Amino acid sequence: MQKNRTNGRVWPRAVTLFGVLGLAGCTLIAGIEKREDDGQNAEYDTVDKDTDLPTTKLCVTYCDEVMGNCTEENEVYKSRINCINTCNALPKGEEDEPIGNTVWCRLGRAQAAGSSPDDECPSAGPSGGDGACGTACDAWCHLLESECPEDHGALANCKTACSTLPKSGGFNVDDNYTADTVECRLIHLGAVGEETQESPHCTHGRYIPAENCLPPEDDEPSCARYCDVNLMNCSEDAAETDPTVYESRDECMATCEALPLGKNTDTTENTVGCRIYHSKNAAGVPTAHCPHGGPSGDGHCGIPDPEETGFSGNCESYCYLFQAACGERFAADGYEDVEGCAQECWDNFEQDGAKNDEGYTVETATADDTVQCRIYQAVKLLGGDDDVSCDTIALGGSCD
Repeated sequence: MQKNRTNGRVWPRAVTLFGVLGLAGCTLIAGIEKREDDGQNAEYDTVDKDTDLPTTKLCVTYCDEVMGNCTEENEVYKSRINCINTCNALPKGEEDEPIGNTVWCRLGRAQAAGSSPDDECPSAGPSGGDGACGTACDAWCHLLESECPEDHGALANCKTACSTLPKSGGFNVDDNYTADTVECRLIHLGAVGEETQESPHCTHGRYIPAENCLPPEDDEPSCARYCDVNLMNCSEDAAETDPTVYESRDECMATCEALPLGKNTDTTENTVGCRIYHSKNAAGVPTAHCPHGGPSGDGHCGIPDPEETGFSGNCESYCYLFQAACGERFAADGYEDVEGCAQECWDNFEQDGAKNDEGYTVETATADDTVQCRIYQAVKLLGGDDDVSCDTIALGGSCD
């Protein structure tokens, strides 16, 4: 990301908030910037002598304390630039009531860290200790909106999206710099002020990061993680049109166990990993991505070409679930594997839900005698609904 020059000095764009994105909500007064984004931060009344960045006297004091008292295994900022930048973006709060997601609250914790660094430094840092000075999600959403407004605007509800992110339970820059956690994202948002085109920290600190704050590639996706993300981002409150694809956590977990886990990096494969990816994207556009992250995959998680394979992704997903829910009926109907079942599904239901992009949701899946209806019934049976019969799930049966 580019930097800007003012009076012969190079200012990091996101720290000073100059430039196209940074100008929103800011004015210049006597050469010192004033933030008006939330009405809580005072005029930038000084320049930090160690970093040469415009800031407030409060932020200088805060960074002196937290950088001096929280060191080595208790370090919460990678550099003083990160500290000043984070402080500039956080609400100032009130000196006589130093609570919540504010600089004044963190300053008190940073001062207390002089005698108790193990206990106080996590609360003095960007996350606020996830409860001591606001929550980690309070801090992440505030910093994302301040430093990376386009990424914040891409989320339908930042707090809801954040609630699906893992938390580390502590905070220091070494442990949290490369983990799939809220805390990792906070570290990188604090580095936006150092950002260049070679180091795009907004892309690291966003909800779906480009790198750094990602799960290890070698780790298998987790059904618990999948259902946490999907059930939160694909709820009836997420959009005007209900994007719900599971009616209970039991249904989600049982469906997940019937599907290939795949990898955390999957984006198109018929796997749980791919469904996690699309369920995350549903935080921004639930009506589009919830069907992709649902039990059918909707042809986005599982995109075989029917001309080459003889079946579609919806049929492949259906057969995984049919086999898991009705194993004896699956075998009795003559299927030796998912591929054979999927090809017959395509041959008989090409015009009745077998094609990709059918838009699977609980509401639409029960409308007609389709592949989606059979997937819905299989999910219900897998989730423990004893009223569902394999006759409604099998291709030769009638689903209604």
